[in-house]
Amino acid sequence: MDNFEKLFDKKEKFALKIVRHFPKCITPNLLTLIRLLLLPLIIRLILIEENIWALVVFALAYLTDVFDGPIARYRKLSSKFGVMFDGFVDKVVFLTVLIVAGYKYLPPALIISLIILDLGVLIIAPIIKIFINKKKWRIELKANIYGKLKMFFEFTGVVILLFNPFSNVIILASTIFLFIGIIFSLISIILYISTITVAPDRRDK
Repeated sequence: MDNFEKLFDKKEKFALKIVRHFPKCITPNLLTLIRLLLLPLIIRLILIEENIWALVVFALAYLTDVFDGPIARYRKLSSKFGVMFDGFVDKVVFLTVLIVAGYKYLPPALIISLIILDLGVLIIAPIIKIFINKKKWRIELKANIYGKLKMFFEFTGVVILLFNPFSNVIILASTIFLFIGIIFSLISIILYISTITVAPDRRDK
């Protein structure tokens, strides 16, 4: 996994070099909003079977996700809303494109599993946060490389499918990548929970 971590670190450093030249009007939340606004166009292109153009627009949407995090860190614009908005849009865009592009070609169980895993995290995380706040605990969660690998394989699986959904070989390759994404998603969730450290919140003392 060290090689993957080095690869993601290089991607982060490369993105940081680029965002330094972005005009100040381009903010992380604006990039996230652009990604969301591109979704209807992607859906339309898939429905009229303009798959290559759908792939191009989907790739452009993904680029906004590549740069919104680095620009937030470079300009110190990170916020709780921005993190939640980015995560929500990521899941909405990915799952919608997956459903629209794959419902005819991919195994239903595969799509349902991806939906349950992504939406499950989206729903359960705020519930855990509310519980922690009621208990007045301070909670620390550590990210892991498997979450990034999950995103990589899920994105690649959708890209492969959009390239030519009418080819059995392409459908098989897309299914394999998405299945690997499910495996990494499960590993990421397990490791994420296992690294939880809880301490009494002493802010009110």
